[in-house]
Amino acid sequence: MIAPAIDLAAGKELNVRIRSRDVALALKPPEETSILNVLPGTGGHIAPGPGPHAHVLLDVGVPLWARVMRKSVADLALCDGKPVYALLKAVAVDQRSLGRPTAMDTILRPGLNPR
Repeated sequence: MIAPAIDLAAGKELNVRIRSRDVALALKPPEETSILNVLPGTGGHIAPGPGPHAHVLLDVGVPLWARVMRKSVADLALCDGKPVYALLKAVAVDQRSLGRPTAMDTILRPGLNPR
């Protein structure tokens, strides 16, 4: 994953927070784009919101939420297990939470101590 510069050794594990609104979805890897992070994965649970949005839980090696329009869910025929690509702008990484374990980390990996 490409993210803003941080003083950390290559290969070292790092927690990042990515807002669901900053994740776009595609059925094929895009070409000739400014998007630096294209993560292959599979679609999972789809949670319709009260308005025109829906949240899609993705598996890209780690859980990742994407907030998209319900129309996009229908147009892409998104469903559990469908192969997708998560598109993340490198500038969308929230620098305030780089390296900080979150409550989700403690759920996914018991024994991790949030700072």
